[in-house]
Amino acid sequence: MLSFKASHLINPVRAFFACRKLAVVIDLSKPGPVIVADIMTAAGEKKLGGPVAQHLVGAKLARKFPSKKIDNFRYTAADAQLGRDGDFTVENTAFHVTVAPTLAHLNKCGENIKQGRKPYLVVPADQISKAKAYAEAEKVEDKTAIASIEQFVGQNVDEMGEFAQGKTKMEIAAVLKEYNSRVAEVENDQSIQIIIPKNVAEE
Repeated sequence: MLSFKASHLINPVRAFFACRKLAVVIDLSKPGPVIVADIMTAAGEKKLGGPVAQHLVGAKLARKFPSKKIDNFRYTAADAQLGRDGDFTVENTAFHVTVAPTLAHLNKCGENIKQGRKPYLVVPADQISKAKAYAEAEKVEDKTAIASIEQFVGQNVDEMGEFAQGKTKMEIAAVLKEYNSRVAEVENDQSIQIIIPKNVAEE
């Protein structure tokens, strides 16, 4: 528990970040992947693409598999230091999330394969070609799934919303609430939280 003196210093900092939450515009007439693309664009403009991507994927997995415990780590936490196989692990599949894929990410996928795990590398749509080139260089292209963040999260929103606008709106709200909850749980910088627009917020 924080001492009075420590909380006196930390609480104003948290309040400051809370006032700077990420504002996004969500057009419910758009398909899920396009909505996620818009969120990622807003995050990129504030240099928050990396943490937003990671926590969006975490929120999607938590919504998709409510009976499973989906790991939740701070964005800056290193996999090696924590002894984990990726950003998230579901059964025997390891998920790696990044907005800037490198050979090192595909090397991690190679390590997953050696350990009998199925690796998923989730990157922005405009980074897919680069990720595939690195996968070929590391000779793991035939055993590594490379997916766009937009499709990976957005299609799930559409599917769980049964492709109906009203239900999809509820699912977007649920994903964003889950996202904010996960950010609040582990991140010091609460400006990563997303303001849920009025046209999406549950009534």
